Amino acid sequence: MKKYLFAFISLLFIACSSEDYETGDGQLSFMRADFADVYTDARAYMVRAMTDDGDSLLLKKPVKPSWVNTPDSCYRTLLYYNKVENMADVVSVNTVLVPSIRKRSDDKPEEVKEDPVKVIGVWKSANGRYLNLDLELMTGKDDGEVVSQMVGIYCDSISTDESGVQHAILSLYHNQNNCPEYYAAEVFLSIPLARIPCLLKPGDDVSLRINTYSGPWQRTFTIAP
Repeated sequence: MKKYLFAFISLLFIACSSEDYETGDGQLSFMRADFADVYTDARAYMVRAMTDDGDSLLLKKPVKPSWVNTPDSCYRTLLYYNKVENMADVVSVNTVLVPSIRKRSDDKPEEVKEDPVKVIGVWKSANGRYLNLDLELMTGKDDGEVVSQMVGIYCDSISTDESGVQHAILSLYHNQNNCPEYYAAEVFLSIPLARIPCLLKPGDDVSLRINTYSGPWQRTFTIAP
């Protein structure tokens, strides 16, 4: 299990972690991996999941990872499971960071950090609610201590063209914080499109900018009907 700490404004030192569970049949050939919103019950046990593909699944056996402590709540996860009779038999569950979206104009230029990362993949969820990011951050220990890096999302601008189409431009905030760059750590983020400070409608688009070790990266996603 890998643990790395990240923070951005309202996200205070969230650990990106995973937890494994034993399944009943031990068959991994049918295992699925889905980004999902997972819901807890009154005891803070995970009991129900809604995947990005729109599948609503009860967990075959309630699970309580060490990083889950809020009852009657929702956690953004990368869920590994076997689908058994329309239920999810959980193999492992990983946290996915859900950053706040902050206006770039709210910060001073010297406070904006865009240290490079590696982009493994960026895609819009099938349900249209999220932009999902699979990134690698270079990390390592300095004198035996892990230095916390910081990630988040800026809204750079929102404009409307002559045809009434809105264009939102986001960028990745990343502060390496002088952390040594010895090896890569995989980090998952989900950007809730509903948190962009404008009411997006079908036909509008969202562009995401990321500074990478290979130079600037940008991709545009259209809001579907």
